[in-house]
Amino acid sequence: YGMENCSLALRIPEYGSDAVEIARVGSMVDVWSLAVHSKVDLQTLSYRTLPRRVDKVGSFTPRYNTAEQLPSLACESGTYHAFLLACPQGARKEDCWVDVTSIKEKPIGLYLVQRQTI
Repeated sequence: YGMENCSLALRIPEYGSDAVEIARVGSMVDVWSLAVHSKVDLQTLSYRTLPRRVDKVGSFTPRYNTAEQLPSLACESGTYHAFLLACPQGARKEDCWVDVTSIKEKPIGLYLVQRQTI
């Protein structure tokens, strides 16, 4: 309650930090909100059962040693949100990828930022 202003953030660490290549330079990744009203069952999730796309939330252009944040979206208490990261239409698969694994305390990769609304 009271933290109902959210945005997705993507933080890529500096080059050479635990991975040889974690983001292709010049990559662009689109982010779509999905139609969900409850938790997504990861055991049964497949391309066939993927919830439909609702809106394009924004796009990330991953770069080393940067953090990007998409525009705010409403995230009312008690609601569920799911997002799809996809290559932009017409993009080659090899030019559209990010591979980040976080094993440290500092947040890296994709995460949700919540802000106070009251």
